[in-house]
Amino acid sequence: MLTTHQDSHPILSDYIQAAMSTMKVKCLTSGEWFASIPLCPGVWASADSPEAARAEIAEVLEEWIVFTLSDGDALPPIGTHRVEIHRVVEPD
Repeated sequence: MLTTHQDSHPILSDYIQAAMSTMKVKCLTSGEWFASIPLCPGVWASADSPEAARAEIAEVLEEWIVFTLSDGDALPPIGTHRVEIHRVVEPD
């Protein structure tokens, strides 16, 4: 179950915004643009333009979050942003 802040803004949205704000984008010698989010291992994308790399990495980040959480792993904190999943076990 994901919780929300007091103002009812979803924590996951804040986490995604915080992660995207740490993104690094650079042009490789090949002319291709490379984007990464160093705090999120394995989250990177490459494209023909910086805009396309930014758009691609947003999708990669969302997929990475889903896979990480579905594996039961914790997301790394980004600044003050944390996402925690608490599993509730219902009695039989």
